Amino acid sequence: MRRTLVALNDSLQGLRAFEYALSTYNDDAFVLVHVIDYSESITDPNRGGRGRLEGWYQKATEDAEELLSEGTGALDEHGVS
Repeated sequence: MRRTLVALNDSLQGLRAFEYALSTYNDDAFVLVHVIDYSESITDPNRGGRGRLEGWYQKATEDAEELLSEGTGALDEHGVS
C-alpha cells in the first residue's frame, strides 16, 4: 500500500489540497503532518515583533493537535486509513 504525505494547515488552500488528496488517492494510507513555524517576526523586537510572546508555542501546539484530530476524523469518514 502506498503512503501519501499530506500537510495540513487552516488555510483555504490547505483544505482544498486535503480534499483533493482524499478524492485522488483514496486507496493510499495517509500520513498527516502540520508544521509549527517559529518566526522571529513574532517574537524578536529587532525584526518587528512584540517581544516575547508568552505561551505562543503551547497555543500553536493545541491548534495543531485540533487540526490533526479534525483531519483524522475526515479520513475516518472517507474510510481511509
